Amino acid sequence: MQLYRDLVANDVERHGPDLARALTDLGADLRTGGEHDDAVVACREAVRRFEDLTAVADDHLPDLARARAVLGAALRESGAYHAGIAACRDAVRLYRELAAADPDRHTAGLARALTQLGIGLRASGEGLAAAWEAVQLARELSAADPDRHTADLAQALTETGTSLRGLGAQAEALIVTSEAVQLGRDLASGNPARHVADLARALIGLGAGLRALGRRPEALAHEGEAVAWWWHLTQRRPGEFDEGYHEARRRHLHTFSPYDHDPDDLLTAESIARSRVLGYLAGVRAEAAPEDELRTA
Repeated sequence: MQLYRDLVANDVERHGPDLARALTDLGADLRTGGEHDDAVVACREAVRRFEDLTAVADDHLPDLARARAVLGAALRESGAYHAGIAACRDAVRLYRELAAADPDRHTAGLARALTQLGIGLRASGEGLAAAWEAVQLARELSAADPDRHTADLAQALTETGTSLRGLGAQAEALIVTSEAVQLGRDLASGNPARHVADLARALIGLGAGLRALGRRPEALAHEGEAVAWWWHLTQRRPGEFDEGYHEARRRHLHTFSPYDHDPDDLLTAESIARSRVLGYLAGVRAEAAPEDELRTA
């Protein structure tokens, strides 16, 4: 980041946009690692810089829309709920204008921004409407270009399932989240390093839906698999996925209910799930072409 700042100090017109994009990317990475307050700081600077740039020309409106979307998510996760929703709404508004002028280029951004808005407005009619719109757009994009957009569809489905559960539509939520898990499995089989975190989130959602319908053994199985995937991620990238791992374990323990099980049984179940995950990954690596081994490691 300091390199970009040094370049901007010498030539702001040429390097200012690069610094702002790097700040947006940094904010997104910090969010993934659970460093929400630092993510807010980086994204606020990115938004400010892109606002200055768009005041001169419209070339950087897509960058501004993305920066606001990431800022909205970071604000919400840091506890600034209302500010986060406002930023997400701004991002959706900008992406709608951009997609109306150039749908091929900006519809994907609109779908992602709607997904983030839906997350923030969960368990509300507006939140569900945003989530369903994101699913519809992502499904159309995925049908046209599955390699680029299936992951967006899976994430939108996961978040729509969460909204539906919050509104009491448990059966519908289960259908939606089951599709998210299936898509997540397909994606993870091709590139585990990139997609297992989203698969783990979808599995947690599916477990919650099954538990709500009284199907606890199935819920335990899916939540246990999610815990194992999060554990795998914490081993590969220490510190970055600890938050997801601990939340998954908390949910798994809640479903497990120590009141009618031996607590040691939970540890045994998690150990078995870890072994299955490691066995699955070994199979993926064995099937991968040599040039693909790095991305599945």
